[in-house]
Amino acid sequence: MAKKTAPKAKPKKTVAKKIPPKKIIKKIAKKAIAIKKTAKRALQRKGKPAELKRAPHNPIIEPRLYPWESKAAFNPTAFESKGKVHIIYRAIGEDDSSALGYARSDDGMHISERAPHFVYKRFKDRPDFSLPLFFSSGGGWGGGCEDPRLTRIGDIVYLLYTAFRWLGFGAASR
Repeated sequence: MAKKTAPKAKPKKTVAKKIPPKKIIKKIAKKAIAIKKTAKRALQRKGKPAELKRAPHNPIIEPRLYPWESKAAFNPTAFESKGKVHIIYRAIGEDDSSALGYARSDDGMHISERAPHFVYKRFKDRPDFSLPLFFSSGGGWGGGCEDPRLTRIGDIVYLLYTAFRWLGFGAASR
C-alpha cells in the first residue's frame, strides 16, 4: 500500500511596498523612543545610574621611581570593562621622552594595579640638548607619544596618540 503525501504548498509571493521617506523616519523615531524608554525603565529598576565624581585624593596617578616615569605621570584615558576601569596614561622619564603606562582601578577611584614597565614608547633618535629647557606644556622634549585616547568598538579597544619629536630651536622639520 502506497503512502499518501500531502501536496506541496506554493510559496507566497511577497510584494515590496514603497514606504514614503517621512513614514520611515516616523517609524525609526518611534522605535528609538521605545528603546530609550525601555533603557530608562531598566536603569530605574537597577537603581540610580552611576555618576561621575572627583576622587577625594588627587591625583590618583603620580610619578614613580621607574626611569621611564620618574618625572611626570598625567593626561590619562580610560575605559570600563567587566566592572574594572583600565587606564592608559602619559609618563615622562629620565630621558625626557613620553611613554604610555597602564593602570587598573576596581572602583574608579583607587589604583589596584599598575604595570612596572611602559606599555608603549615611540623610539627615535633623540637630539642632544645644549640649552636648558623649560617645560611649559608638560615636558617631554625628548619626543615620544602624548595625549592617549582609547575607544572601544565591539570587542576591540583602539589606542590613538600624538607622536612628537622635538628637533631643537630653529631646526627644520624632517
